[in-house]
Amino acid sequence: APSRSRWRPPSSSKERHRPREPLGIAASKPDDRSRGIIAEHPWPGGSASSCRRSRRASSCSPPARTQVTPRRLPPDASSVSVGHRLFVATESGVTAYRLPCPESGCRALGRLEVPDPLIAGYPRPGHAQPANTFRIGLVGRTLFVVAEVYLGEGSGIFAGRVLAFDPGCALPCRPMWWTPPGRGLELPAVHGRWTYVGASTGLAAYERCPRDGAVCRPAWTAPMNTRSGLMRMHTPVVHGRYVLALTTGCTCGGDGDAPMLAAFPSRCEGTCRPLWSARLPGGFAEGPAVCGGSVYASGGGGVLRFPLSCFGTCRPTARFLYPAPAFPRTPVPIGGYLLAPTNSPNRVLAFEATCSGRCEPVATWRAPGPLRTAVEAEGSLLVLSGRSVSLLPPPRSGRGWGPSMTWDLPRVAETVTLEDGVALVGGDGWTRALRLP
Repeated sequence: APSRSRWRPPSSSKERHRPREPLGIAASKPDDRSRGIIAEHPWPGGSASSCRRSRRASSCSPPARTQVTPRRLPPDASSVSVGHRLFVATESGVTAYRLPCPESGCRALGRLEVPDPLIAGYPRPGHAQPANTFRIGLVGRTLFVVAEVYLGEGSGIFAGRVLAFDPGCALPCRPMWWTPPGRGLELPAVHGRWTYVGASTGLAAYERCPRDGAVCRPAWTAPMNTRSGLMRMHTPVVHGRYVLALTTGCTCGGDGDAPMLAAFPSRCEGTCRPLWSARLPGGFAEGPAVCGGSVYASGGGGVLRFPLSCFGTCRPTARFLYPAPAFPRTPVPIGGYLLAPTNSPNRVLAFEATCSGRCEPVATWRAPGPLRTAVEAEGSLLVLSGRSVSLLPPPRSGRGWGPSMTWDLPRVAETVTLEDGVALVGGDGWTRALRLP
C-alpha cells in the first residue's frame, strides 16, 4: 500500500495482485472560490477483512474514515489526476491540489486561468445565466478544459471554448492555446500534431497550435448538423487515417435530426466532406468504438456495425439487437465479444463480435444500480453503477457471467479515469483510487 508521504500507482506484479483495497486520494478544505470536496485519506494496505471474496467475485469495502468539508461539490464536478496533482473542475473554475493529502485536508496549489470573457457579448441581460460550467480531461500530455456559459434557462444550449493547458505548468497558469467560440463543445481527440474538437455545428481540426496563449484557428472544419443549437457531438475517435464523428441526435422532429455517424480523412483542407456517413435509427446515439476494421455505434434499438473502409452512404453489416427498448451507452469490443451497456434497464449485454446480420445477446449482466459509465480496463469492462464499481470480464462458455471484482462505495460513482493500473473514480464531491488486478 502507498505510504502517507508518497502516492504512486502500483508498479510490480506482486503489488498488483494484493487484495484490491481502494488507495487513498484527495481533497481539500473549502475556500472563498470553491465549494470544497470530501477528503479521502491514505490508509495502510488491506487486511483479510478488507475484501470479501466469493467464487465469482471479490467485494471490497473502503474504510469509513473520511473527512467531509462543510460544503460539498455540485454533482457535475469533474476531476483528473496527473502525477502528484489533482485537478478539480467546478462551476467556479479549475483548481489544482497536491497529492497525497494529509488528514487535515488537501492543499490547493493554485488555479488554471480561463480568459474572460469566454464569448464576446455573453452573458447578455435577459439572454444568458452568469454561471459557468467547466469540464476537464487529460488527452495525451495535454490537460483540456471545456469552459462554457449556459445561454438561457430552458434553452439547453451551452457556448464556450476548449482550452489547452500544460498539466505541469507553474500555478496559476494561463492556457497554451484555446479554440474560437462554439456551442455544444466536447473534450477533443489528439493524434500526433492534430487536435479534433466536436461541437454542435460539426467537427473542427487544429494542426500544431502554437503555445503563445492565443486563439488557434482550425485547419479545416466539417459541418454535420442541421439543428446546430440543439444537437451535440461525442468526442471524435481517431483510427489510422480516419476521424470518426457521431452526433447525439435530437427529438426535435425531421429526418435531419437523426444521429449521424461520419468518417473523415485525418488530413483535409477548408470545408471537409465525409468519406462515408450513415444515419442511425432512434432519437439518440452513443459511441463510436473501433475494433480492427469495424466501427460500432449504439442507437435506441441496439448496436450497429459498419466497415471502416466504407464509401458514400454506408449500410451496417450487423445489428446487435437489444431484447427491449433501452437508452444506449458506448459499446466496448473486448476479447471476441461486443459488450453493450444500457440504461432503463441497467445492464450489460454480450454479443459475439463476429456475428453478421441480426444478432442476439449470448449473455446478460444486470447492474446493481443506475449505470453511469463503462470503460475497458485490463481486458475487462469497468462498470460504474449506483454505489458500486464492478470489473466485468468477457463471458466464458458454459459459465455464469458476472464481475470478477466489485468495490462498494459510500456514494454514487459518476466518472472514471484510468492511469497505470489504477482507476480514479469520482462522484458527488469525492475522488477515490481503485487498484486494478
